Amino acid sequence: NVWEGNIYMTGGRPSTNFSVSSGSLENSGDISGYSQEVRFNGYGNGLQLSGDSAYSHSSYLYGTVLVSGSLTSSYLINYATLDVTGTLGSVNYNAATIDVAATGTVGNVQNNNGILDVTGTVGNVSDNRATIRGTGVLGNVSNSSSGTLTPGPESEAGVLDIGSLSTSGTYVVDLDGTTPGDGAGYHDQLNVTGTVALGGNLQLNVGYAPAIGSQHVIINNDDTDAVTGNFSGMYEGSLLVLGTHVFQITYQGGDGNDVVLERIPANVWDGAPDGGGTSLNANWTTGENWVGDVAPSAGDYLVFPAGVTANQDNTNDFDPGTPFGSIQILGSGYVLGGVNSVVLGGGITNSGANQVGFGLTLGADQAIVSSGDLTLGGEVD
Repeated sequence: NVWEGNIYMTGGRPSTNFSVSSGSLENSGDISGYSQEVRFNGYGNGLQLSGDSAYSHSSYLYGTVLVSGSLTSSYLINYATLDVTGTLGSVNYNAATIDVAATGTVGNVQNNNGILDVTGTVGNVSDNRATIRGTGVLGNVSNSSSGTLTPGPESEAGVLDIGSLSTSGTYVVDLDGTTPGDGAGYHDQLNVTGTVALGGNLQLNVGYAPAIGSQHVIINNDDTDAVTGNFSGMYEGSLLVLGTHVFQITYQGGDGNDVVLERIPANVWDGAPDGGGTSLNANWTTGENWVGDVAPSAGDYLVFPAGVTANQDNTNDFDPGTPFGSIQILGSGYVLGGVNSVVLGGGITNSGANQVGFGLTLGADQAIVSSGDLTLGGEVD
């Protein structure tokens, strides 16, 4: 069904309602005027607004609505599914899903408990317990502590262009390749043209086997302005462990101010053979104490993760002066013992109550960062 006539509304009534209770309806005419309030209800098989609409007060959208025309007022959207292939004004919505197609344009958005999926263009976006995703273009983005931001469609890689970024929520990144792009074989990227202020969590999903040394620019920060802040617990040079894959993060990568994850040669302690059972001893040179049952090599990064109960009290039995990239200790209860010193190239990151008993020779300027109680029992040169 198509309603082709133009509509002009005045303020004589508190509100004007356009409802579809069953079937579907397309309004191809123009809607204008100064009605106090306009409500579009697409609770049947849907309402399509293909004409142009402009009026002085805010309006409401409910149910299933396709906007293929130009609606330039501000809109309040509740519990709706909205597809935008045309133009929509500013939006404040609750528990709704808005899909902005490549041809769609939406003004500023306040997203509460909803999903914003963008292939087209959207203004500034602020979210509260909501999800922002897609491969389109956004203005400035403010991602709250309970919100989620991820480039690409759901569970697929993509590049999302935004203005400035301020996030205290969760940034979800899919890695399916070494190049940023849309779809299989690529990885997610935020392409930011303004400032970058980070907080909250980084969640990484790895869908391929990255080679040692492969780099992934997950936030491409233009110009020369530095990234401020960091992801929770992830300082400059921190390690992120996903099974046998270990990544190191830098906020000074790329051309000097990008956020980059690099796959590094690292060994993760588990204190027991991969196939189960008990290790022969708690020595570092015993392969079965490490994930993959392979002992570290000189220059590797060492990770002692949270949740391990076997052989937390262990011994560095490598030759004196053996170099390692860095040591990351998560959780609590580790005692890294031994009398042979190590040459450390990338510092120590600690997040619990742990001890390092052997001496350290610092091979370069580096940081020892602890958010817990770290005891250094040996000399530090």
